[in-house]
Amino acid sequence: MPGGQLAPAGVEAASVVVVLVADMVEAAEALEQAAAEVASALAERASQVELRTLVAQGPASLHLGIHHMGGLSIPVQLRGR
Repeated sequence: MPGGQLAPAGVEAASVVVVLVADMVEAAEALEQAAAEVASALAERASQVELRTLVAQGPASLHLGIHHMGGLSIPVQLRGR
């Protein structure tokens, strides 16, 4: 068609593509949100398990210390103290 216009069938096909792409973007955003929620739940659960493990081991089995390296302070686990 002259002037860069699409034929009616071309307009309809382009409209279908736009709708499909919009649906795919929406689905990808929903999957990303679900993945973030799963990661958050796993992180929360892992911290609960870690805390229970530390409490169950008792204070004598694990000591936490701070190592000073230059300008950095890094928490570390010191065993057998």
